[in-house]
Amino acid sequence: MYDVVFMCYNEPDYLAHYELLKEKAPHAKIVKGVKGIDKAHQQCAKVSDTSMLYIVDGDAKIIETFHFDFEPPDEDYVYMWKSINPVNGIVSAHGSVKLYPTLKLRTTTQDWFLDFNMCKFSNWNYWPNNNSDYKHWTSIKSVEEVSNITEFNTDPFNAFKAAFKQTVKYNYWIHTIPFKHVHKDWQKIIDTWCTKGNKRLNGSYSIDGAKCGVKFFEENKTELKNLHLINDYVWLKEQFDLRYE
Repeated sequence: MYDVVFMCYNEPDYLAHYELLKEKAPHAKIVKGVKGIDKAHQQCAKVSDTSMLYIVDGDAKIIETFHFDFEPPDEDYVYMWKSINPVNGIVSAHGSVKLYPTLKLRTTTQDWFLDFNMCKFSNWNYWPNNNSDYKHWTSIKSVEEVSNITEFNTDPFNAFKAAFKQTVKYNYWIHTIPFKHVHKDWQKIIDTWCTKGNKRLNGSYSIDGAKCGVKFFEENKTELKNLHLINDYVWLKEQFDLRYE
């Protein structure tokens, strides 16, 4: 049995999600309020006593059919389940349960950008060769099972923020990763973020955030320093407040 760590920051419903998680994993530990994605993941690894650990995000509502009993064929990989987006119905790894090698997670990631997992557990130097073999490029493996609903839309700001970040990331991947066979799928995800779910809870804020993310990327796609602002909570809140003041 691997450790389960609940990683939360300021998600509005984190306590309810944590209590639900403990019904599935009574041994679950909690790491709260660590600033910075890299540092928060490191802290989760520090409190773990097992060779791998599950990390569950603060806005993750674990579904009834999911169990923390996966037996990985190789402990050197990261395993990502699927989550359901409650606004637009996308099923993806965004906000899903993930199983990490503990020792690898304890190390600091230098100069990581945009997406923590894609940067830390992928070989970025593989791209210039335009090699289409995705399997050798990344140490991330997808598990085709839904683990949770990612309830990012509990309030207007969090709905806007999540959508903004996702469309920037997908646009960046399309423009930098040479695996063209997945570009259409990623573009479809962007389009769905930008158009679907208006009648859902805070759906209009999610759609607006997605569109703003697309615009921000187009204006800053050659400025990596600016793109990295999507991981700055204070900056994102400023953008939201400016738009809705």
